[in-house]
This record gives sequence, structure tokens and C-alpha cells, in this order.
Amino acid sequence: MKFPGVMMKCLKHTGIKTYIMNEYTIEQINEALEDIETMDHETMCRLWRFGGNEIYFRNDLPTGEAFKRRLFYYFGGFTPEISKKIGW
Repeated sequence: MKFPGVMMKCLKHTGIKTYIMNEYTIEQINEALEDIETMDHETMCRLWRFGGNEIYFRNDLPTGEAFKRRLFYYFGGFTPEISKKIGW
């Protein structure tokens, strides 16, 4: 079973945003869920602030909810120390 995904790309020189559908297998989703469960607090904050693999942030996949739940409920979200450390 595959799940559709959306990746936003900006066309060079035009600024027009296009959307490309990505699909993920159950194996890829399960691997991402395992990654989420083993990520440390700082890594999750970096991904949240600067972006990363879209599979972690997809609301139509279980990975998006798992990422948010671990970052904000398990770790308590950002701390001032982590925010200063990772910067903008």
C-alpha cells in the first residue's frame, strides 16, 4: 500500500510553486516511525525549525502526529537553551 505525498518546489526564476506527489510504502512509514521514536530532543527541534524529510511532517500519515506528539508532549517542545543553541 502506498500513501500519496506532496512536496513543494519553487520553479527557478518564476517563484511559481508546484506540487509533486510522493508516495510512501508501509515499510518507509514504519522506518520513519522508528526514527521518530529514537530521535533526541535537539534533533527534533532542528527538524521542526529548519525542515527535513517531509514524511515527518505529513498530517495525512501517522508520522506527522507521532513527530508532534514526541516533540511537544514527550519532550515538552522547545526550550530556551535549545532554541539558542540551534539558532535561526
